[in-house]
Amino acid sequence: MVDLAQRDGVEEPLKETTTGAAGKPRVFVSSTVRDMGDLRSALKWWFEQNGYDAQLSEYNDFEKPLIQHSYQACIDAIQNADYFVLLIGSRVGGWLDRDAKVSITRAEYRKAYELFRTNGKPVPITFVRRAILDVREDRRGLERLLSAEYSDRPDLSEEDRAKLVAHPSKLLEDADAILSFVDEVSRAAEAERARLGGLPFPVANWIHAFDRFSELVSVFERELRVRPVRGASLAANVRADLDVIARELCMPDKKSKRGLIAAYNYVAPFRTRLSGDLTASVEVELSGEELASVGAFLTMFRNIGAWLPKRAVREAVDSGEFLEWVPEVHGYRPTAVHAMLRRLERELVLLERCAGDSPRLDELVKHWTRPGWRKSKTERVRTDLIDLLPAAHLHDRHQNVLDLAAALYSVLLSGDLEAHGRLSLWEGVSTRAKRKGFAEWPPAERDGGSFLLWRASAIAKGPTDKKKIEKARKADNPEKARTKRPKKS
Repeated sequence: MVDLAQRDGVEEPLKETTTGAAGKPRVFVSSTVRDMGDLRSALKWWFEQNGYDAQLSEYNDFEKPLIQHSYQACIDAIQNADYFVLLIGSRVGGWLDRDAKVSITRAEYRKAYELFRTNGKPVPITFVRRAILDVREDRRGLERLLSAEYSDRPDLSEEDRAKLVAHPSKLLEDADAILSFVDEVSRAAEAERARLGGLPFPVANWIHAFDRFSELVSVFERELRVRPVRGASLAANVRADLDVIARELCMPDKKSKRGLIAAYNYVAPFRTRLSGDLTASVEVELSGEELASVGAFLTMFRNIGAWLPKRAVREAVDSGEFLEWVPEVHGYRPTAVHAMLRRLERELVLLERCAGDSPRLDELVKHWTRPGWRKSKTERVRTDLIDLLPAAHLHDRHQNVLDLAAALYSVLLSGDLEAHGRLSLWEGVSTRAKRKGFAEWPPAERDGGSFLLWRASAIAKGPTDKKKIEKARKADNPEKARTKRPKKS
């Protein structure tokens, strides 16, 4: 543990190396401890809440060799950090070299800057209390005044003028050490030499003034592009559930022998033929093959809604993580992601309601799936439209869920909202025209994520007709292209 009596200047690391906690990015925070203890504690909490490994030397989880001096252990720990956060306030802290005005905090900064210039990390992020910067400008004005107006006074030597400029106060424990440290961090001398000599200007010399903790947080959120761990966790959980949903609502594509195909496609031809008032009691004529497909679809997927994962979607909706603040109305409004999550939650509930005991439907399904009907393309069967509504409803819910899942998966993975902008969903059991298909064939991988990304891309490109689908299939599988069979003589 760092000896706080000896070492008042403290530091911390933030790193993303595999040696950090769970491979998290690591931040090394360097500052004095006694006057910034509460700020350091808040920073440690905030970084850890947002998925960073915050290393502060006054905490027991600070990584250090026990046999090493605390000062050297802190300096050596910087090389494992991804970010170096420096806080400069009114105190100097522990001295590493009092004669040269080098505190341990200053030594840490020099080590971090040296590593950054050599290796590109840790990236320095510097904060100075606004009052210190104000005093710095005031002391500069005093120095200019004394040099201009009192340089020829015999009773006021150059040493006396320097003491006046560097006099201690409640804001500055050691004005010379603290203000020269701020000048070093701003790389003021290097910038002046570069300006006069045509040399490259120094880098990483930004100084952020602060009075409140929120000002530090705003810089970290912008510069580190911090996304709260809860939001990232919710997005990851939703993507995992969408992957499962996609695989459950799809089947291996036997025709192309590649990847997955949406199961509702097996009854899509039947669904597109339905028109007019679907609540009316009228008869519809279908082939035996179509009825067999409808029966098989109901048999395999009628109860699937009860088994699909829904928890992650519900948690994402309830969390409010995907709402956005609107200053004009002083309130939150749903983002596109939140709206899709809400609609997907509703569709999953409707899909679950497709399950249940229905003796009439069970009898019809048994009748439709009797042996021999699948090959009966010529036999026409007249069926009451009301009896076909469960299959139409199941088809619509399947397609809506897959379309929403695809658009959401794409947004959560890459932020691409193009598929969302072209979504066209079924409302209840309607006869609204739907897309005829996708021009591109599904990917060869039989995992839900790949299928959803392909589907999102296809949605974004818009609808196509069957001829284009067949053309794309032949182009993708030339050896499988259909050829006309010679007529029998």
